Amino acid sequence: MGCLVGVFKVLFTIVKVAFTLLFNFLKWCFTSGWKGIMVIGTICVLLVLIIIVVHTNTGTGIKDKNTITSAAAPTVAQAPYIIQTSSRYYYAAKAETKDGITTMTGYWELTGKTWKYNKGTLVLTKEFGTVTVGKRNQ
Repeated sequence: MGCLVGVFKVLFTIVKVAFTLLFNFLKWCFTSGWKGIMVIGTICVLLVLIIIVVHTNTGTGIKDKNTITSAAAPTVAQAPYIIQTSSRYYYAAKAETKDGITTMTGYWELTGKTWKYNKGTLVLTKEFGTVTVGKRNQ
């Protein structure tokens, strides 16, 4: 029990020092005129930028308009082709192979437990190993 009281005393001291520093900083900003206003403005702009970056990178912000995620696999009507490589397989709306290079457009790939749809084009060269393109069964 004595250890817990010591921990709370240390935490209280840290919070008290932080608030004292914050109060003194704000007091300086408001008494320094334009210099203080510039510092507060810069801090506000940086905070907004940090919030935008964090919000965008955590998946709750701006979404990529070329991709859609879904828990269900695409239907045969949506993706009539199946493309298999040595380590992955894809479903695609359009797929063709010319000279050992496979090109697919409007493809789905399984990432984790969700299907990710991409409207763009993916080109699989010979570096991907054996690539098999086939029609899916109805």
